[in-house]
Amino acid sequence: MSRNTFRRPSATMMIAVLALVVAVSGGGQAIADTTVSIAKQISGSSIKKGSITAKQIKSGTITAKQVKSNTLTGKQINEGTLGTVPSAGTAGSAGSAAIADTVGGTYVRTIHFKGDTNSGKTTVFEHGGYRVQAECDGATKPQLTVTNVSAGPSELINWRSFVSDNPVADTTFAFNQGVQVAVLDPAKPHGAATVNAAGSGGAVLSGQVLYDNSTSFGGTFSGCFIAGTFSAT
Repeated sequence: MSRNTFRRPSATMMIAVLALVVAVSGGGQAIADTTVSIAKQISGSSIKKGSITAKQIKSGTITAKQVKSNTLTGKQINEGTLGTVPSAGTAGSAGSAAIADTVGGTYVRTIHFKGDTNSGKTTVFEHGGYRVQAECDGATKPQLTVTNVSAGPSELINWRSFVSDNPVADTTFAFNQGVQVAVLDPAKPHGAATVNAAGSGGAVLSGQVLYDNSTSFGGTFSGCFIAGTFSAT
């Protein structure tokens, strides 16, 4: 009966295997060193424009540190995802305004009034102790009245109602509390007017309006128009 005989590796064989292992391990390290060296030499100019897309960028790997300040604009941002700016005291207002109609402590309102004949008075502005009302009378004439509703004892008001070829001189009136003043010239169914009032309590009213009656618009309706801006402190 034959018996297999195992021989111990010779010294030559062991040296050969050891040399092979060293050669292989040394080559792996050389490859790794070469890869690191190449990576260090890659810069932005080495990358073809447009070759790196979102698929090559891992989600969450680009943070604020990688984004240059002031390089993102509204075009890159979905505004619908933004809420009210935190800690912005005037984000919903203008200047130091408590409401959007107030600018720098002055209340401003644009008026657009269109009324039928005998429309009756419509309040178009009220602030700082002043009430401004618009209406169309029976002859389709625009009417604008200012009432002193302040707690002050008296005020001074002046106004100017005019058309380009026939201006009316400034009119001044002692504007006592509760008094109502018509500030458009009843002889002129169309034109423009300025209104200014100074209250004894320091309140100031300023207004500019354009007005016209319906006859200038081909008789499509019977009434008048008044449009302009009023402000008061």
